Amino acid sequence: MRDERALFDEDEVRVTPSWFTLDGCSHAMHTVVRVSLIDRAVSRGSWTALFFTCWPLIGFAAYGFWRTGMPWWLAFVLFAASIALALTAAWFAFVARDAQRLEVRLADGTQLSVQRPGRQFVSRLHAALLRAMDWHVSAAGRATNPPPH
Repeated sequence: MRDERALFDEDEVRVTPSWFTLDGCSHAMHTVVRVSLIDRAVSRGSWTALFFTCWPLIGFAAYGFWRTGMPWWLAFVLFAASIALALTAAWFAFVARDAQRLEVRLADGTQLSVQRPGRQFVSRLHAALLRAMDWHVSAAGRATNPPPH
């Protein structure tokens, strides 16, 4: 008799030894052929360098408002673009979180993808899927190779 207690059950994702359910669609665990964990880490060093490089650009654009040789519209465009670039760089350097994506390939070629911010959710799901896959491999081994008498 199979133990169908959930190995993972959170945020519309459920893993039991026999089933993998994602967003209301269930897949038999014996059809899962590969589980891949993919990291998406933000390169904070380059975004931080860009953020601090934007400050002289902002200063140059602000100085353009008082210069008589630069048209006001060009100074405004440079200032707005510098601010937008600085805010974007600040977001990726100091606020954006790393994420992991879990890709599950089924026997029929279907590829399912699960991505959440942070690392805990996807890491726990990955571990649960690997436990369920191991359970199937060991159960299949016991069924095809009965112990000697």
